[in-house]
Amino acid sequence: MRSRSTSFALAGLAGVLTLVTSGCNTTPALNLTHHAAQAIYWDLFAQSPEPGMEETKLPLTVASSVTDIQSNGTNLLRESNAMAIDSMDRLWVMSFPTQGEPEQAEVFTLPLTQESAPVLTFTFPGANDISSIEFDANGNLWGADFDIGDVYEFAGPFTTSGALDPAVTLAPGGHASGLAFDSHGDLFVSNGLSTGSDSIAVYSAPIGNAVSYYLDGVSGPGGLIFDSLGDLYVGNDTDNGVGAAIDRFSAGNQASGDTPDIVDPTGMNGQPYAAAFAFDSEGNLYDADCGNTAATGVRVYAAVATSFSSTEAPSIHFQDGNITTASCVWGIAIH
Repeated sequence: MRSRSTSFALAGLAGVLTLVTSGCNTTPALNLTHHAAQAIYWDLFAQSPEPGMEETKLPLTVASSVTDIQSNGTNLLRESNAMAIDSMDRLWVMSFPTQGEPEQAEVFTLPLTQESAPVLTFTFPGANDISSIEFDANGNLWGADFDIGDVYEFAGPFTTSGALDPAVTLAPGGHASGLAFDSHGDLFVSNGLSTGSDSIAVYSAPIGNAVSYYLDGVSGPGGLIFDSLGDLYVGNDTDNGVGAAIDRFSAGNQASGDTPDIVDPTGMNGQPYAAAFAFDSEGNLYDADCGNTAATGVRVYAAVATSFSSTEAPSIHFQDGNITTASCVWGIAIH
């Protein structure tokens, strides 16, 4: 497993991303499909002997049966991490660069099977750890590179496999990890280990090279997502004074220098790192946890837009043998 700063609970970290928006949802802030969610996908970042991902139908229960998609002759899925669904309802899965091979994304049509092969494959020359990906309202792909610290925009459309060079490169000042767009098209970036305290860097639309302002009161921020009311959820590691937690900046609490109005460590068991989030069509929040074997998995927080609190416990904590072997769920998406 790749290593990261000890500021992160796991010493290994994107994605948002993991993105839940699909062709049925053109408003980035909602992250809710306009039809009943059918399936949930997550990756197995450090699965042995080969990385892979899993798929299961919603609703998710502790007894859900999953389809395990392994690395094979038709796909690589090597140390897969960030996930996103594009406007054509295709699943994008990022793979960490290893053994001299470049950062890459494999694009799959849905639903998946154990033999699924990518319909497109893209490489990202110069990138080293795109840990979160997100599509904007125009179909452009954005990626947060944790190791280098930059955020890239790759211009669509994406119709032919090949190398992608960034059209825009942003430098928020730290280790960029999570990405999310609000309903105005403003870009929010988890900005860990920056000069001074950690923060959420905000680029107001139209997005330029300079950070517009920062949200504060976070430590080792990771996954980011907005709910249907415009509230922002942030995955924090163990250095925020209460152990691992999910923080929320409510819609009216997202100005320069604002800090979370809710910090919820309940159910996190001190160690997991909330690497990515997704919403289903009923407004339930899914948290992809990457951490120790006992605590990692997929957690479900019911209807958080109306009920989230500092003691909100997950209604479901899903694990299986592949998850505990990997000790990490990194990317997550719902379609």
